[in-house]
Amino acid sequence: VAFLSYLLDCVVYYLFGVLYCTLTFGWCRLARSFRALAPYRGGPGLLWHFTDVIVALTGQCIRNGLLESTWKMSVMWTVLPWLKYWINANPFVYDLSERFVQQITTSMQDMALEEVAGTCRKIISRTKPSKNRQQRVDTWSFIPHYPYPPPGRRWAYGMQSGGNWFYLLVHTTHADADAVDGVGREQFFVLSNSCARPIYRVMLWYSNPYHFFTGFVEAQVSNGQPAQLDKRHGGEHPMWLVASH
Repeated sequence: VAFLSYLLDCVVYYLFGVLYCTLTFGWCRLARSFRALAPYRGGPGLLWHFTDVIVALTGQCIRNGLLESTWKMSVMWTVLPWLKYWINANPFVYDLSERFVQQITTSMQDMALEEVAGTCRKIISRTKPSKNRQQRVDTWSFIPHYPYPPPGRRWAYGMQSGGNWFYLLVHTTHADADAVDGVGREQFFVLSNSCARPIYRVMLWYSNPYHFFTGFVEAQVSNGQPAQLDKRHGGEHPMWLVASH
C-alpha cells in the first residue's frame, strides 16, 4: 500500500509538475530550485536500514500506544510524500531557496551543561522510557525518538511525532556516539554559532519521502549568543530548510 501510494504520487507529481512548468515557462525557476535541492539529494536508503525504523517505531509505540502509532504510521506512508514533493518542495511549481529558522527554549541555567544534554538524551534516545516519563511525553504535541545507533555507526534513522497526525522519519547523527574512524564528539560538525554543547544533527533528505521538509537541522544546548543571553543553556533547534518564496 505504501509503495503504491508513493508511485501514484510520483505519477501526479511529474505529470502535472512538468506540464505546469512548461505552460508557465518556468525552466529557469526549475534550474534555481534544483540547485537549492542539490545538497540534500542522496542519504542512506530506508530499505537498507529498515531495522532502524523498526527500533524507532518500537520506541514510539511505547510512548504513544499501539493504536495511535498505527494511525500515525498509516498517515505517514500515504500522505507525507504528497505533502513533501507537491506542497513544500516542488521545484516544478515553486522558486525554492534555503531559509534559516531558529527555535530556542527558555534558559536552563539551574542545570549543569552536561546535565541538560544527558537529560535530553534520556528523553529522546532511550527506546524504553520509565512509566512516568512515558506518560509525560505522550501529552506533548511534538516529541522525536532518536534511538542510539548500533556499533560502528554514529547515525541511525529516528522518528518524530508530529502532533496527533503522523510520524516523520529522519536521519540522525549523534554527537555522543562512540568515535568512528577517529571522529568523536570533539570533531562533531556544528553549523550554529550559538551552540554550547552539540547533541544531534538531523538530515531531512530530499530523497526521503517520509518527512515533509528538506534541509539540515541541529538540536543542542545553546549559549544564547549573541542576542539572547537570557536563554543560556536553553535548547536550540536551528534549521536550514529549502522552501518556496
